Amino acid sequence: MSLTARLNTFPLFSELKQADLALLAASVTEREYAPGDCIWSEGDDADQLLLLASGQVALQVLVRGSAASARVTVDLVT
Repeated sequence: MSLTARLNTFPLFSELKQADLALLAASVTEREYAPGDCIWSEGDDADQLLLLASGQVALQVLVRGSAASARVTVDLVT
């Protein structure tokens, strides 16, 4: 499936014309991540839109305690 066709499957872009989808596709950088990779951290600049084409992403927060800190999963996005 072409990138334009895949973008069209996202509700956010489903109403766009093919020419607009093609312009959008030209600016897309596709990335793959391994399990456990951190793709964005609290405090990072929010300067990109991330679209999940397949797999799942764990949304985690860092909970700081008096003795130790831990990452806690608050949601899974599929």
